[in-house]
Amino acid sequence: MWQFQFILIDILNMSPSPAEIQAVRADQRALPDLLKYVGKMVDIKLKDKRHVQGMLSGYDNRMNVVIENWKEVVRGPQSEKVEDNVKQEEIAVLRGSSIEDVQLVEANA
Repeated sequence: MWQFQFILIDILNMSPSPAEIQAVRADQRALPDLLKYVGKMVDIKLKDKRHVQGMLSGYDNRMNVVIENWKEVVRGPQSEKVEDNVKQEEIAVLRGSSIEDVQLVEANA
């Protein structure tokens, strides 16, 4: 019986500190709400300044995203789209740490 109490105390001591809990909550608040974009066409700006457009089919709490029917959009110096030399694929997983911005693509674009 005493052994059980020591094990229980050890388990309770392994719980995260209040500072660790606040850090996790702050990270979760900083993530954009991507649920409203699931199933819609999005433009994803990567940290290396490339743009990828496709249908957002999933994401996780680290902002890793899955996009389908995507294409890389090459942009000119004034941000206009340049459609030549575009890479197009069926499905991709983009790491959240490489994503700078996610925007909805307008229907008339």
